[in-house]
Amino acid sequence: MIPMLATAAANVSNIAFTRMDEVRSGAVLTDAEGTERGKSKTAGFLAVAQSACTRAVIVPCACLLLPPAAEAVAARFKVLPTGNVGLILFRLGFIYISLQGALPAALAVFPQTIELGAKDVEPQFQGLKDSRGQPIDTFYCNKGL
Repeated sequence: MIPMLATAAANVSNIAFTRMDEVRSGAVLTDAEGTERGKSKTAGFLAVAQSACTRAVIVPCACLLLPPAAEAVAARFKVLPTGNVGLILFRLGFIYISLQGALPAALAVFPQTIELGAKDVEPQFQGLKDSRGQPIDTFYCNKGL
């Protein structure tokens, strides 16, 4: 658990410092037609938080907790390889399988495009109208990966 917690903390710090500008100045909001409507700090914070959750919690959990669990199950059923080379290959194989399965699954947890209701963002985005004169009820923001 300690390596997983350390990895999660490092990932959250990395994402927070790397994408601090999105939190401070906001992320670009668009309407359904793709027209940029401005920057929203609410959308920026949500985008960074979802990315941090994906990269700092879901991926490390799968990659750092599944291989030891698989090794414990294999040892219990006495199918764990006995030699050093076999054990290393078993561990590396499970780490590889975890990475290949966890990364796409983690990225799929939160869609890349965030949908935000007009009532959920700053007041300057409420009451805007699209090119047809219809009120904009939903804004979109690219969360990033």
